[in-house]
Amino acid sequence: MRQRLDDADIFGLRVFKRLRLKSMIKTLGADLTGLAWDSPPLIQFDTGGVARNVTFAQQTAADDGTTITIMNISAGAFAVTLKDYLGATIGSVAQGKGGVVRVVGSTIYYTAFA
Repeated sequence: MRQRLDDADIFGLRVFKRLRLKSMIKTLGADLTGLAWDSPPLIQFDTGGVARNVTFAQQTAADDGTTITIMNISAGAFAVTLKDYLGATIGSVAQGKGGVVRVVGSTIYYTAFA
């Protein structure tokens, strides 16, 4: 029998029928290198008062289709710059904003929320 998610009740991070949405809140004391693709699907970064770089680990074939939502919850106007494992900029997340990072094949895409 097919379940309809629109009929489900949501309690905190747990959606009825045991679907769980995990998240991580991380205060950055320095630039972050090697962010794993098996990280939680929602990551909230606090830059700790300065602009920071977050560099993802090299993606593999197993990471194809992975999607991670990034939020910048910094109190000040400091950006989080997202980079691939080679150091090329994927995108920048302004304070109070967010976006989605997605692996498609061997390419990493970033889409900012409007």
